[in-house]
Amino acid sequence: MKKKTNNGQDQSGAFRSGFVSLIGRPNVGKSTLLNKMVGEIVAIATHRPQTTRARIRGIVNRPNCQIVFLDTPGIHLPPAARETPSATAKKTGPSINTCV
Repeated sequence: MKKKTNNGQDQSGAFRSGFVSLIGRPNVGKSTLLNKMVGEIVAIATHRPQTTRARIRGIVNRPNCQIVFLDTPGIHLPPAARETPSATAKKTGPSINTCV
């Protein structure tokens, strides 16, 4: 079924575009995924963490659409979030009355 715009024009042949941000922890393959999606090497991909230091754009053009991929540096967790739940429990254990 063909969609109609507000002014009644046919939208089936309309050109579409959008952004896709690749966000995640350091060294999990965001740059490798970007390279595969674009079909070219646009971002350096190594086993060494923190290779991507600035946002990198990769653009995929298709006959009826354009996708802009944004590769971002890894997101670091604060030190408290990096601890395992058992380590956190050991530090707070003496102050806990009931543990469920």
